[in-house]
Amino acid sequence: MLNDTNDNLTVLISTFRNIYKKQGQKMLFEALNYWHNENNIDKFKKKYNPLIYETEMTGIIDLAEDNKSFALTYTPQILINNYLFPHIFDREDIMYFIDELLEYEEILNENV
Repeated sequence: MLNDTNDNLTVLISTFRNIYKKQGQKMLFEALNYWHNENNIDKFKKKYNPLIYETEMTGIIDLAEDNKSFALTYTPQILINNYLFPHIFDREDIMYFIDELLEYEEILNENV
């Protein structure tokens, strides 16, 4: 049997997926924002109760495993031609690296 943390994670992921499939991107962003602001599973379950039902998780689990194998462990990730932009830098810092990145032919010519 799953513990409460895993059950709650499954509820969140399933509900977000169901919202997207049934109500679209705008409603998904609203639900994500609600979760981010409230961070309370009981309030979330109460608000989105009609959309809380188990959904097929195989594709989501496979994607999570792929991300884990590529060391993509947080979001958002910045990839440049399959190279991970180091997380020690801020997103805004990328502008300082563009010219230098353009000098590396191996990055520019890599087949994705």
